[in-house]
Amino acid sequence: MIAVVDGVLSSAADASVSALDRAAWYGDAAFESFRTFDRKVLALGARLDRLERSLARLVIPTGGLREALRLDLGRALRAYPDSDVYVRLAVSRGVGSGGLVPRGDERPTRCVFVLPLPSFPTSFATSGLDVITQAAAIVVPGTRAAGAKLASYVEPMLASLEARAAGAQDAIGLDREGLVLEATTSNVFVRLGGAWFTPPASTGILTGITRQLVLGLALEGGRARERCLTVHDLYRADEIVLTSSIRGLVPVTRIDGLAISSGLPGEGFREMAAGYDALVASAALAVDESPDSR
Repeated sequence: MIAVVDGVLSSAADASVSALDRAAWYGDAAFESFRTFDRKVLALGARLDRLERSLARLVIPTGGLREALRLDLGRALRAYPDSDVYVRLAVSRGVGSGGLVPRGDERPTRCVFVLPLPSFPTSFATSGLDVITQAAAIVVPGTRAAGAKLASYVEPMLASLEARAAGAQDAIGLDREGLVLEATTSNVFVRLGGAWFTPPASTGILTGITRQLVLGLALEGGRARERCLTVHDLYRADEIVLTSSIRGLVPVTRIDGLAISSGLPGEGFREMAAGYDALVASAALAVDESPDSR
């Protein structure tokens, strides 16, 4: 494992951040995580855009951060032997005094971590996931945290533990009105009557980069579009697919113990996955080749 902390390259085991860093005290930080494809990254500019938006929610300055992270990421990827890896970019407000309110003169801490890519069972794609729904929302709609990728992931962690205890592999969160939000680390796409739908950004979900790319795919039933969905829509769905930057596209075949349609991944999922794979092959770029979206 490789780490670059404020420009210093080391093994992850030797890397260090101050015990007074506000990320440790208050979760006062934001992050992005994604995988590489043969040392190439898909939509790096969009990922850096979202990181900057998340940091803006925390009122953490981002001057010069974008180019520094690009340089750090390039160094880390060159130093790591594997070409397909897990990457995490994290930025905190920096070292504080221990008090809740920032002094205002903190210097942001930036970290780049490169780790082995998690290996997921082949059954995820061939048999699909068994998931549960949870009345407790994984995101917190209506708060300043909604839509931002902040360091505190306690709710998704607890949701994952509850899913595991129920014998499932993931959980889909519902808001107080019973509307579908997102899974623990994934966005949700539902196929109904041949058309694909995903919950709108207005629900407060984290609008994933992979979600945005899938919305741009031309599919047999037309492009997927945003629409509020209910738990009943999940139960009667033709297909359900979860999307994330690490796992890619994964079908859901059982929800709350009920089989979705035939109980097997469908043609819609295979078409969507093929479109996404083609996009990766054509659009993933090396870090120094990736254009800045600004």
